[in-house]
Amino acid sequence: MFAAKGVKRHGARAVRDLVRNRILASVLIPAPVRWRFYKLSGLDVAKSFIAPGLFVGGAGLRVSPGVILNYDCFVDATGKVYLGPNVAIGPGSRILTVTHDIGPQEKRRGLEQIVKGVRIEEGCWLGANVTVLPGVRIGAGTVVAAGSVVVSDLEENSVYAGVPSKLVRKIL
Repeated sequence: MFAAKGVKRHGARAVRDLVRNRILASVLIPAPVRWRFYKLSGLDVAKSFIAPGLFVGGAGLRVSPGVILNYDCFVDATGKVYLGPNVAIGPGSRILTVTHDIGPQEKRRGLEQIVKGVRIEEGCWLGANVTVLPGVRIGAGTVVAAGSVVVSDLEENSVYAGVPSKLVRKIL
């Protein structure tokens, strides 16, 4: 009986992932209305522009009005991911909410998942191929340069660049 429940639960998740990450993410769904279908799939998504290729793993994604998720973004929503109003995420960017401790020599990836949410405040712009690691808060109005890796909280109204991302300058 236990095995049957596990198969049923896994099957439902597989169907959800197929719908969200293959059908809704395809070019067959017009980008201006794609947000509605993500909302119908159970995600907390307001009117926004979602380009083809979005992958969402988990159910913790919250998308505010006016968000732009460009082509081929990856959102690990195992933990909570909040995208504030008018946030723009460049193509190929990744938002991660899960990490692991470093384990013993024979298996460095620890067994326990560590889940930490990500919060990207109003008006932020993340360039192409930005990676945001678990537990990060990006302050309102901040710009993150293409290719950057965000490993810690970023101040509002600032420009950051690099691996790891470093403050370049404050902006108004």
